[in-house]
Amino acid sequence: MISALLALVILAVGLIAWHHIVYPALMLIAARWHPVKPAETPRLSVQVLIPAHNEAPTIAAKISNTLALDWPAADLRVLVISDGSSDGTAAIARGFDDPRVTVIEHTVNLGKAAVLNRHLPEVTADIVLLTDASAELPRSLLRQVMPWFADPRVGVVAPGYRLAVAAPLGEAGYWSVAARLKRGESALGSPIGCHGAAWLIRREAVTSLPDHAVNDDLLLPMQAVRAGWRAVYDPSVAAHETEPTGRAGGFRRRRRIAAGNAQQVWLLRDLLHPRRGGVALAFASGKALRVLQGPLVLLLMAALAGLWAIGVGWAGLLLSLLISAGLVAAVAPSLCPPLATILDAYAAGTLGLVDYLHRGGRVRWHHRPGPADYMPWQVRCAKRVVDLVGATCALILTLPLWLPIACAIRLESRGPVLFRQTRVGRAHADRTELFTMLKFRSMRTDAEAVSGPVWASKNDPRVTRVGRFLRRTRLDELPQLINVLRGEMSLVGPRPERPGFVGKLNRAIPFYAERTVGLAPGITGLAQIESGYDETLHDVRAKLLWDHVYALSLTRLGAWLRMDVAIAWRTVAVMVGKRGQ
Repeated sequence: MISALLALVILAVGLIAWHHIVYPALMLIAARWHPVKPAETPRLSVQVLIPAHNEAPTIAAKISNTLALDWPAADLRVLVISDGSSDGTAAIARGFDDPRVTVIEHTVNLGKAAVLNRHLPEVTADIVLLTDASAELPRSLLRQVMPWFADPRVGVVAPGYRLAVAAPLGEAGYWSVAARLKRGESALGSPIGCHGAAWLIRREAVTSLPDHAVNDDLLLPMQAVRAGWRAVYDPSVAAHETEPTGRAGGFRRRRRIAAGNAQQVWLLRDLLHPRRGGVALAFASGKALRVLQGPLVLLLMAALAGLWAIGVGWAGLLLSLLISAGLVAAVAPSLCPPLATILDAYAAGTLGLVDYLHRGGRVRWHHRPGPADYMPWQVRCAKRVVDLVGATCALILTLPLWLPIACAIRLESRGPVLFRQTRVGRAHADRTELFTMLKFRSMRTDAEAVSGPVWASKNDPRVTRVGRFLRRTRLDELPQLINVLRGEMSLVGPRPERPGFVGKLNRAIPFYAERTVGLAPGITGLAQIESGYDETLHDVRAKLLWDHVYALSLTRLGAWLRMDVAIAWRTVAVMVGKRGQ
């Protein structure tokens, strides 16, 4: 047993060390033999292809930037493909009075792979430049990379990649290392994929993407390499990413990329054959092992736990160190950004692999960004844990009050004790949740029989005497603890609104819909304690400002914790002082 567990520890440590230490060192050495760029600059026609989904804020600047490339106007064409955009992206693109610009609009979001499969075969130019709407291209890009295509064996050229906006230290370091690795991979035979911001492919080297393909910037270049074309990396010129990425957004992106990595390893598994030489080494070490890093860490921890359980003391020490490092990286990422970035990569890689296997190898890439990109995963996890623990404790402590409250409600007026009403919950990129909110009934059962849905008001005649006491002490909201345990609500968050009001408020107040994007509504919240019930649109606008102030606190773990503690304390003061409404 000990021998088998030791073998697993050695295997896991060896593969992790190879991927993170040995292989990068080999690539740095190999980079010294990077291929030399030909001196000749062939005059080839270029088709710039820009897939765009809801890129209204950036598309005009992108087209202007592309038209300014230093290349003969007769040999440069720009094709903008609006993929189901609902924000006027296509209309903005059509506003360019330039014969070189063509706009194709799809009213339904097809996905990037489907768009490329449909329109790449229609390209007649010699070279296709694929670029993201958020990427800024240097004016000299084509002049600097086109000499590579003087070699008829070169089918793909990958320019460098730089972040033009502030990024977390760990992410900036990651891209710096990735650029060095690609230079070494290029010396071995081919960089393993291109930076999606901008890359070029010869028209004859274009192939179709498999169904549900993810990461076209890797699959298309590597399919060309598999077909016999050369791919080269040119870090002397770089596209600049102008779209900022928060840490939570980065995690979601890495999780999707990780699912794509698993898909790519399977689809391109023949590149692992030894006959591929340096390409096989790079693909196995840089891509296949990346997919396995998270599972390898879990295997290492399981093997160490097994050794510790049978009395091997050093195994317990190593396991403790691993767990401690993980906790530090998860709870306080600012203490060690590189460690936090590695932990994020392991977690995203493991979840991405699970996503891929769970879907039977079918992965869909959505253009829509995650709705809660502003909220780091540590905040999301901690907030849910606090909700579960807090709601459970509050339910146990207040349960003795439920029977007296129920009896008081029934003695004063006929009807159910609990009031159930449909409310709007968490908003996602493709849907908005609805749920049934629970409260102790504080109004007559026929309160809205004649008037229909209306806002509550001060001294509302529809409210019963018991209901008025329950509202002033906020005890009417105790049943919402059940909604919290179900995951429909949070202890702290924006006030849940009725569907009948939401549509009107969305039209009347800008950014109203964003108040619950990725965030469950709360029993209490900053808006609830700072203002009373909504009586006018002005009241709603004021509350909306408080909701967005609360959302800003969710961008950092410490800021969120301080905010929620302050809100909880003030809520208790409201209940004890009977200052609710």
